[in-house]
Order: sequence, then C-alpha cells, then structure tokens
Amino acid sequence: MTVVSTAALDPIDEFTAIAVRTAEVTASRDGKLAAASAALCDVAQRLLASNRHTASWLSQFTSFDIGGADAAARFRKLRDEFNTAKAGPELHRMKFRCRDLGAIFDREIKPELDRIFPGDLAAQQEIEQVFDRLPGADDDMVDFIHSQLVQVIDRYVADVLPPLQDGRPNVAERRRLAFDRDTAPLMERLIHLGGALSDLVLAFADEAGIDVWDEDGT
Repeated sequence: MTVVSTAALDPIDEFTAIAVRTAEVTASRDGKLAAASAALCDVAQRLLASNRHTASWLSQFTSFDIGGADAAARFRKLRDEFNTAKAGPELHRMKFRCRDLGAIFDREIKPELDRIFPGDLAAQQEIEQVFDRLPGADDDMVDFIHSQLVQVIDRYVADVLPPLQDGRPNVAERRRLAFDRDTAPLMERLIHLGGALSDLVLAFADEAGIDVWDEDGT
C-alpha cells in the first residue's frame, strides 16, 4: 500500500517558487502593487486550504490511537466521517479549482507583470507559464485525490477495521504503522507545501495591507 506519485502537486511547488521571488519584489514597492499582492494572497490561500484539508484527513488516519476498548468504535466513527466527507463538499475542498486561479491571474496579476518585473521578460514569462499550467491541473488533481488519497485510505480502513473488531490490536497497529510509513512521503510534501504557502499568505497580505481572515471567514 504505497502512494505511487505526488506529481499532481508539482504545479503548486512551481507556484510557490515564483511567488517567493514575486513577494521579494513587491515587498520593496511600498504598497504600490497592493492589488496584485492581494490577488497573489488569494491564490496562496486557496492552495493552502486545499492542502490543509488533504493533510488533515491523512493525519487523522495515520495518527489514530489503536489502544483502548473503544478503538473499533472510534475507528468506525472516523471511517463514517470520511465516507460522508468524500461523498460531499469536503472532497471538493481538497481539490483547488485550478481554473479559478487562472481567472484571478488573468484579471488581477497579468496586467501588472510589467510593473512587478520591469525589464525582466524571463521572470514575466515564468510566472505566466506557471499560471498557464495551473488551470490544466484540474484532471490531475481529481485523479490524485481519488487514487492517492481516497482509495489509499479506503484500503487502509479495510485492512485495519477487521483486526480492531476482532480484538487483535497488535495486528491493527502493525498495519497502521505500515500505512504511516507508506504515506510519509505524501505527508512530508503536504507539510512542506503548507509551510511555504503560509509564508506567502502572510507576505502578500502584509504587502497588500489586508487581513488574512475576512469577515466572511474565508
């Protein structure tokens, strides 16, 4: 039971790389690029929310406490919550809407590229290429969530629940540990992305002079 690939997350890594360079530039402009900074903050927040929901579900299963007489009941409760989540809006929160990010770029960021990177055509082209790839990542993200998260967790549940219900906690714990080991590369990547995106949200929010939590709680 191994996570085969995290390649669907590559466009987010590409965004964070160019966004860090962009943040360094906009920070030196004394608020003159506030609108573009606000838009980049919006993009980073959307990516961060998706990353957070994905990491949260994975963490709840990898860190599940096998001990105690109520372990089977708690595990069934977690399974039921996940089954409800993956069939409803929670699943969509794990899939950032790639085309929405492209629209934000076209509307708010692209017109400012000459001001963000004056005379640096290579940098302008790089950020444009990153956002060109993001809208095309929708299918990859859908496949990633289903094949590398939902199906992996479903198989884990099927492996762990029977020994828990049969009073074989050692078998269940061995399988939990194997799951933790096999999904560690994905968790590590999600944690790394979460930290990078959080830094960007803070940087762009400061440059735009906006709150990181608005009155609608988004």
